[in-house]
Amino acid sequence: MADAPGTGEIHAAGMVLWQSSGGGREVALVHRPRYDDWSFPKGKLAHGEHPLLAAVREVAEETGRRATLGRPLPTARYEDRAGRPKRVDYWAGRPVPGGQDSFRPNHEVDTVDWLPVPMARGRLSYPHDVLILEDSPYRLVSPGQQLPTLKSLDRERRVVHLGSFSKSVFPGARLGFVIADQVVADGAGGSGLLAGELIKIKSMVTVNTSPLSQAVVAGMILRSGGQISRANPDAVAHYGNAMRATLDQLERRFPCERRTALGVRWNKPSGGFFLTLRVPFQADNAALARSAQEFGVIWTPMSYFYPLGGGECSIRLSTSYLSQDDIVEGIARLARFIESQAGAGGEPGQERLSRGRKG
Repeated sequence: MADAPGTGEIHAAGMVLWQSSGGGREVALVHRPRYDDWSFPKGKLAHGEHPLLAAVREVAEETGRRATLGRPLPTARYEDRAGRPKRVDYWAGRPVPGGQDSFRPNHEVDTVDWLPVPMARGRLSYPHDVLILEDSPYRLVSPGQQLPTLKSLDRERRVVHLGSFSKSVFPGARLGFVIADQVVADGAGGSGLLAGELIKIKSMVTVNTSPLSQAVVAGMILRSGGQISRANPDAVAHYGNAMRATLDQLERRFPCERRTALGVRWNKPSGGFFLTLRVPFQADNAALARSAQEFGVIWTPMSYFYPLGGGECSIRLSTSYLSQDDIVEGIARLARFIESQAGAGGEPGQERLSRGRKG
């Protein structure tokens, strides 16, 4: 076991070992039977060992493959199972071309799997082995005390932060931003910031973001001394009032006993433009059409946001552009629709279950 000099933390090194496969990339994950976990190959430094050498050695010991070292990756810092501080220095790497695979299952590592990157993310056992995507478009237009962003607390380049000036300045801006200071590899074996790679991708999708929108947003940032939250107090107040009014009307139209009987429930956001309502029927396009045509109220099926399935019995309500009178009338219409739809269709799947019993 090696401690980082003068820190008392355990020092380890590892590698994100990758290879090309079928037009994509695969990474190697190892399974440790002692802990029943999946991680990138890594291990503690031997006494006096350099982290670079330790990373290559650990790959050979845990995967049976010799590796060519690539660029450095963000360092992971966390507490081990005993509560001791631990640091793992990571590098990217590739198997030596033509090298032999000498892996044999053992008491430390019993399986090595090569997985496409999306599957590897799902297989990893520890959050410090993956990036965190922080999507925060409504933070600057939400009332109350603003908590620090995850990115502002990020010391290891683990967080990619997404934001929107369309939400925080004015909708017509159609302008967002990303903070992505992670070091990534390019196809030629070099490295650069993730932000730079995203710029290249965007240039292939859109010719240019409107210079007029950029100028307006820049002017507002300058006028507010670099703090957008100071530029939009009226908007923040409006959005907060609209959300509170919507929640109050839902409570009025669906008191506790009634919503329990119906199976209706909703989240209670402290800010933002939307809330989600759970309903006792399939909230599909047919239900949306009936709601609009017969009750004069529209909403968004949450299933639209689940490309792999889900959200079939949930709807999204938008509160951002509505007046207080609109909210009172809109929730009243929505309540009448939900009562009618629940009475017509019953619980999701009930009709199918009844037909099955008859058969």
